[in-house]
Amino acid sequence: MFSFSKTLAQVCTGSLGNPIVDIDFGKGLSSIGSSISETSYLFKDGTPGDGEYTIVKTTAGLNVGWHQNIVSRKSNDNDGYFMVVNADYVKGVFYEKVINVCPNTTYAFAAYLINILRNPSNDTIRPNIKFTIEYNSNTISILTGDISESNATNWIQYGTLFTTPPGTSSVRLKMTNENPGGNGNDLAIDDITFSPCGPVITPSIDGEESTKICEGQTQSFQLSATVSSGYTAPKYQWQELNDNIWTNITGKTSLNTNVQIKNAVSGTYQYRLFVTEDGNVGSINCGVFSAPILVNVIDNAKANAGEDKKILAGQSVALNGKATGDGTLTYAWSPTTYLDDPSKLNPIATPPTDITYTLTVTSACNVTTDEVFVKVYPKIEIPNAFSPNSDGVNDTWNVSAAIAFPNPQLKIFNRNGQILYESKGAFKPWDGKFNGHDLPVAAYYYTLFLNEDFKPFTGWILLTR
Repeated sequence: MFSFSKTLAQVCTGSLGNPIVDIDFGKGLSSIGSSISETSYLFKDGTPGDGEYTIVKTTAGLNVGWHQNIVSRKSNDNDGYFMVVNADYVKGVFYEKVINVCPNTTYAFAAYLINILRNPSNDTIRPNIKFTIEYNSNTISILTGDISESNATNWIQYGTLFTTPPGTSSVRLKMTNENPGGNGNDLAIDDITFSPCGPVITPSIDGEESTKICEGQTQSFQLSATVSSGYTAPKYQWQELNDNIWTNITGKTSLNTNVQIKNAVSGTYQYRLFVTEDGNVGSINCGVFSAPILVNVIDNAKANAGEDKKILAGQSVALNGKATGDGTLTYAWSPTTYLDDPSKLNPIATPPTDITYTLTVTSACNVTTDEVFVKVYPKIEIPNAFSPNSDGVNDTWNVSAAIAFPNPQLKIFNRNGQILYESKGAFKPWDGKFNGHDLPVAAYYYTLFLNEDFKPFTGWILLTR
């Protein structure tokens, strides 16, 4: 039996692998979470007494001597639970678990702890946590030392590192409070982890942390990494993230290698390097990973000139141009005539006649265009008098702009609502007659429908002789 103990908290400063143990106590809607099996303490649905624990979202409403606003260490996890432990008078194991490991591998056993007392006295007992690893009749342990009182957000990670010797296949992990219970010695625990810890890995893609590729493009990239010392005979494997699953890239087992992206689609491509000791290549839990490096795909620019427009001569209209795409975009309308500013997306157009404008959007990746048609109807001027006396001047009531419309509809009424004249199809001026006979001098009324773009025009006409 070999036993080693010291007072020092160690955490992994290199790269981490997949956590073999990753206990964050879950999440849920209830204020109290479920009990766990990895402890000899008793579960309490509420404030725990000496030798008891609970799983909660917040310490609010628990012992008044504790901080009342402690929440899960992950500040963005509003429904997350953590463990609250009230130390027993007799030293007890409040966490214990047996796990499988790989030989010749360094592991980090760690947890986030916080002293939850808020009004300590001179004789207050502080938590002093021992992390213990037992394997092959050997014991390694490490003490945090007394954890001082602090504020409700002062979660601190404590832990220990150790390297498994050849032939080691499993270890027993323990956490105990080395100080007795009673006055004080209450703590909260979150995110208990046990993970491979290895060398520092610094990956790059084309010499950078990330790079860019245009949508639809095919391009090759150089993946590289530097790896600090730590493994005697390191082995390498590049991986790619596919459908949120990291998978090995066949044949990519050196520090420097090429990958190709074909017909890049919108989103990101992610790569990472897996490093392990020779002999442990087959187990994903026996090595460490680099941070992911990214092949950000730049979305191609897309131009949308908006819906076609219809105006009357002399009127103005805003063109509803839109542009999408990544990076810096520039816009240009052509022709530039009758536009207040052809370089902006929504210029004001005042064309005198029908015209088609083209919006061109340019990005670092592509140039794209779209068209919009502006229909310009002639100005609608409706006379309110005419004199059908055959003198060749103003002998008919005519709306000259109506000729621009394919199917206008005109009705003329007398004051009693009787229809005196009706025209459908190509516009025909009214000659002031009804059934071939001249109508007397009077005021007559009209409705003129040009098309769906205009409300019917209504008004009166004075017929004189």
